[in-house]
Amino acid sequence: MTNEAWRLARERAARQDWLITAEQAYALGVLPSEMASRLRSRECHALLRGVYLCDPDLVSEPPARMLWRAALLAHGDDACLVAGSAARALGLQGSAMTEQVIEIGRPDGRSRSKRWVDAPGPFGHDAMPEVVVRQFAVPVEQTTRVDGLAVREAFYTVVDAALDLDRASALCVLDSALQLTLLSPEQLMAAVALAKGRPGVQRLRKLAELADGRAESPLESRIRLICIDGSVPPDDLQYPVYDDRRRRLIAVGDLGWHRGRARPLLAEADGKEPHERPAAVFRDRGRGNLLVVERCDTVRFVWADSFRPTYVLYVVRSALAA
Repeated sequence: MTNEAWRLARERAARQDWLITAEQAYALGVLPSEMASRLRSRECHALLRGVYLCDPDLVSEPPARMLWRAALLAHGDDACLVAGSAARALGLQGSAMTEQVIEIGRPDGRSRSKRWVDAPGPFGHDAMPEVVVRQFAVPVEQTTRVDGLAVREAFYTVVDAALDLDRASALCVLDSALQLTLLSPEQLMAAVALAKGRPGVQRLRKLAELADGRAESPLESRIRLICIDGSVPPDDLQYPVYDDRRRRLIAVGDLGWHRGRARPLLAEADGKEPHERPAAVFRDRGRGNLLVVERCDTVRFVWADSFRPTYVLYVVRSALAA
């Protein structure tokens, strides 16, 4: 192998998250025996069969994007990310979507079985996510590119991902699709209608009717769904509160109930991470005090509360009755 061939192979890998396939390397002049020598010297590491990572010592933990790329390279040029993996690549929020599985789609809907190589390397084989080829055909015209990766279009991915999730997490995905303007409300309903006959689509149709792009976090979506199920749906989302004296916007309530009340009830949904930081705690406390001064009643919920619907409903109903 010439140094020129290896230089070209590394340049190709650099454009692919430092990954290259055996076929690509061979086309650039790197013979299989020569690639085997690079593997023995640990200049490369085999991730999936026929997919190699260059300079593996520089990677302490492979990012999701690198693993997505490896799975796509292993399954051919016409492979794409689908369902939960595509949803993550598109930026959709949904609490039940994890990195434990990489979901791949192909035009023929057939699996090309590929497993992570169980060999010494920079990261443990057992920690690698499972690669699953979904058994439904994904035509090439239904794919798009997201930061260089082939991904099934949002029109189809939103439904694919939501159908695999529990009811609350599915609403999070639908809300997120609208909030990110990946789909309009009309497009969302059309996508659900196109999925007629798939298991769970009737439940999904009802959730699509509840989806609201004003929801800014999965926690807001989950608390809203609990309140809808408990017959105390909020009257408004992202309710603005102004300083009556200076007409200055001082806060925006995540959920709001009016119902003829002299003092609107606002619910604040504190996310899992940002609101736990000290600066955020003081800011939220100050905002809460301002809301009370400006004649608003407030209740606050954290992530753990979204798994306690009885508690959420008790708090909201009690506050509305006060």
